[in-house]
Amino acid sequence: MDKLFRQIVHELSEEAGLTALSFGQEGVERYIMVFKKEYPPSEDELTVLRSGEEWTAEKEKEMAAELREKQFVLLQREREKLAALEASTKAPKDEKNFVPVTNYREKYQHLIGLEAAKDAARVTQTNKQYGFVPSENKKDHRSIEETLNDIKRKKQKLNPENEPKAQ
Repeated sequence: MDKLFRQIVHELSEEAGLTALSFGQEGVERYIMVFKKEYPPSEDELTVLRSGEEWTAEKEKEMAAELREKQFVLLQREREKLAALEASTKAPKDEKNFVPVTNYREKYQHLIGLEAAKDAARVTQTNKQYGFVPSENKKDHRSIEETLNDIKRKKQKLNPENEPKAQ
């Protein structure tokens, strides 16, 4: 089909709500296939049609078998990668007493000092200037609702004109 005629068919199919696809080699035997928009061809079907072959049930089974084989190979590769990753990250179980190659205390002496400050870490408490005070040390044990009601009462005492008038 000539290019002009193919263009006309494409435009008409677009207006009719259809999908038109061109296949074949340019200038030799180029042709158009029209499909409903609800039932477009699959990628496998398009591949077969673009190669110049006819889409049949046997072709569909062949393509499905190839796809399954590719997926199987990819799955095997993923399993091998996961197994290698697990083997590399798995800690050896037979080494109960780990001995470091270098003495970390000497290496990080400028950070941790001559002795690791384990005792100081146990004794440290939160800084009270940031508001981290245990509840038992707080003087006010009222609930939020009680506190809000007290604040409202104080405001009403200070501004008596805002009080609702009794009728």
